Amino acid sequence: MAQRVIRLQVLIKPQWRNPSGVRRIQEIATSLGMEISGSGLVTISARMNPRSFQKVFEIPPEGVSKSQVKEKDKKNSQNVTSGDLRIPPPLQEYVETITIAPPHIYMSH
Repeated sequence: MAQRVIRLQVLIKPQWRNPSGVRRIQEIATSLGMEISGSGLVTISARMNPRSFQKVFEIPPEGVSKSQVKEKDKKNSQNVTSGDLRIPPPLQEYVETITIAPPHIYMSH
């Protein structure tokens, strides 16, 4: 059985939206256990295994409850599975938000 991964979206602060800033953020994110899956000058997509996720964000990987998302997101549905996470200290200078990516929606032809 494949291990579940948590998909993350990282929003970069405007002053770091350049190639060297993105590289620096990727280095820090990788050192925290994130596997970079894509990036641009504004966002970085990453994956984490549940154990690393819990260690870095200090919450269980089974889903993010309303008490674990920022106040502005508490109006979302009862079963919140995405929301802004606490930004780990090494990334606070560089990152505006880290969010659990919502599930993909597959469209049929």
